[in-house]
Amino acid sequence: LLQYGTYPGRAVAFSETFVTKPEVCHSIEETVRDIDGAFIADSSSPKDGADHLALAKPFLESGIPLFVDKPFAATLADALEMVRLAQAYKTPLMNASLLSYTAVGDFFRRRFEEIGQPGFLTVKGVGFTNGAVGHGLALALAMFGFGVESVECMGATPDPAIGHWNRASRDYRLEHILLHYPDGRQAIVMNTDHRWYPQTSEFYCSVYSRQGALHSPGIGDREFLTGGTAIINLFKQMIDTKQPPIPYSHILEPFAIIEAARIAQKERRRVMLSEVWGEKTNEECA
Repeated sequence: LLQYGTYPGRAVAFSETFVTKPEVCHSIEETVRDIDGAFIADSSSPKDGADHLALAKPFLESGIPLFVDKPFAATLADALEMVRLAQAYKTPLMNASLLSYTAVGDFFRRRFEEIGQPGFLTVKGVGFTNGAVGHGLALALAMFGFGVESVECMGATPDPAIGHWNRASRDYRLEHILLHYPDGRQAIVMNTDHRWYPQTSEFYCSVYSRQGALHSPGIGDREFLTGGTAIINLFKQMIDTKQPPIPYSHILEPFAIIEAARIAQKERRRVMLSEVWGEKTNEECA
């Protein structure tokens, strides 16, 4: 079984796959020298994003354009701090989900006019980790847009003894997150248990209006290729222009939703996003 940690020789073997044979570094400090951009992969984090702030800080402070993969962070506080560092050091920072940019997702959204303005959206996700929940939220926000006002959550109440949730914990699952928009629209993200769904690697969404309903095809590995292409192009654009290609408020909103959902799950009430990131944070991070 693969485990997180150091693999003697693996970086060297990976370097050998490139024509240019890039230099293998042995510390974060070494990697910030003479590079055009940096990518922090999701596989770097054994605690579901908990080390991403520490890994990102040297690059942000050195002015190196940085992509932080899913999950961007373990908490909203960490995510806000990364954005603060990016703004303070004028370093472009990026995070994006494949689910925000797939061609099949774009096509499905364009079909909404067939049934008029939908008022309700359902998204079937693929798991409980921060990264998995973030993908489901990304699909919901791609379909209905940003600007969620409040959140409700149905699922197991977390054990108070658990100080930090991670992928190993089964006591803190954001199973069903209900998003409320200011205009009355609602979206529910269902983060599924893999044991009961045959197509566990695929996302699905459905929209409903007074005139009818639409159901998307599966959005999985094959469909992710178009999203990956779009994200790589945005990453290249960021390196070339030294400007963030995605508003920071769009990167932060899913984490504000997750934070609000945790409170909603624990306290069994609807939670306003303004409770977790303030009234002005959205425009400050735009």
